[in-house]
Amino acid sequence: MRDFSTRQLFDSADAVDAEWINTLQQGAEKTASRHAVFSFLAGFWRKDYSQAIASIKQPTLVVVGETASSISQEGKQEKPDERLADYLACLPNGRGVKIPGRNVLPYESTAEFVRVIAPFVNESLR
Repeated sequence: MRDFSTRQLFDSADAVDAEWINTLQQGAEKTASRHAVFSFLAGFWRKDYSQAIASIKQPTLVVVGETASSISQEGKQEKPDERLADYLACLPNGRGVKIPGRNVLPYESTAEFVRVIAPFVNESLR
């Protein structure tokens, strides 16, 4: 879990702290959440969800890390700008922003994440 998190999720190995690893381990130990943890770590997200994403009619904010990385079944290396463009091409009411970090932005760039989503949330509540 530490190795995968360091290689694929976080921008800095230092951010893969005990709290993160403990959360994953606790989730993996519980029968109810075990499959979600291992599906995530195994790459379940690699499936093509573009049609499902395109059906989202609500305003949607896509937040991508400036050093985001991906793994695809085809071995395609996707740049953060490409990932953002792919999401926005599918989302009929989507907006996007890049912030410092890699793939676990609420955890590794908490203050910046809150700074960019707060206006979107407040606007959505009007």
